[in-house]
Amino acid sequence: MTTITMVFACSQSSDVLSSSTTASALSSAIVAETSASGTLICAPAQVQIDACSGKAVSDSCSLSATDGGTTVTGTCRATVDGKTVACAPNPPSPPQALVDACAGKAKGDSCTGTERDGDTLTGACGTRTGSDTLVCLRVHNPPQVAIDACTGLAADDA
Repeated sequence: MTTITMVFACSQSSDVLSSSTTASALSSAIVAETSASGTLICAPAQVQIDACSGKAVSDSCSLSATDGGTTVTGTCRATVDGKTVACAPNPPSPPQALVDACAGKAKGDSCTGTERDGDTLTGACGTRTGSDTLVCLRVHNPPQVAIDACTGLAADDA
């Protein structure tokens, strides 16, 4: 999924803010093209660069759709080469149900909550990059075949 999202996000170029783009989809695509440190992995569109003209890394910025109907708040981020600063939309806040699922719990505690689409998520409490809010996150386990291949082996065994 990440590869598909990054290909989508990296292929948007100047059309990144077309009138059919929703704030959530835009945020998800651009967030997917940033590294954990916040550095932009893909070449930003000119509108992203323009939104941070005269600004420094970590300054707030905003992007507007070409139809003028949608504005997304963001944060100025450096590109991989460090030569350019561009606006990357802030990720959407997590669903309140996933925040509530971790109320009174600690990082790493198990949790169950309801996702935006109504599906039940069973995971562990943790924080997203750039946030201190404890939220119920999906736990990504390795495929069973990989687990089975390591049965009976110690760490660093081949």
